[in-house]
Amino acid sequence: MTCADPGEITNGHRTTSDAGFPVGSHVQYRCLPGYSLEGAAVLTCYSRDTGTPKWSDRVPKCALKYEPCLNPGVPENGYQTLYKHHYQAGESLRFFCYEGFELIGEVTITCVPGHPSQWTSQPPLCKVTQTTDPSRQLEGGNLALAILLPLGLVIVLGCGVYVYYTKLQGKSLFGFSGSHSYSPITVESDFSNPLYEAGDTREYEVSI
Repeated sequence: MTCADPGEITNGHRTTSDAGFPVGSHVQYRCLPGYSLEGAAVLTCYSRDTGTPKWSDRVPKCALKYEPCLNPGVPENGYQTLYKHHYQAGESLRFFCYEGFELIGEVTITCVPGHPSQWTSQPPLCKVTQTTDPSRQLEGGNLALAILLPLGLVIVLGCGVYVYYTKLQGKSLFGFSGSHSYSPITVESDFSNPLYEAGDTREYEVSI
């Protein structure tokens, strides 16, 4: 007595102990690389009290095998739930940030099946919130300093230039006030009559 031929499987192959599939024989199934076997790997032909012999199980299937997603890592200043080294296709991973930090990016990412499987997006980042970021406070102080310092320099330089030119003008106004040896010039005239007739002449004495 024999069992009926159980058949081949897609994306796999089989080995048999007896070509005729007699009672007691068995068939072993294997899948090609990249596929996983779903079901019993070995089928055995057994005899029943009544009727024809039957296989011990159904023929298995070779399903596409997905490589797991690797853990993308924990963001700095943050953490993740259910930390594992590998995640199967369809599994999700959730991220959180510590107090004082805000999450930038996707909170939850999912492992998408493939060859290899991949995450739906890159892991998020944890950045310092604006209210607690000391660098932002320093930026504000630096901005005020950057504005006030040049303004102060302009004022100081302006005052210096004003004082310099004021002193320079003072020297030009009073630079000739010193004593010099000049002989005075005197002019003596005697105007007994300021009115003159035509043809009149007058003599003047000038002493130096």
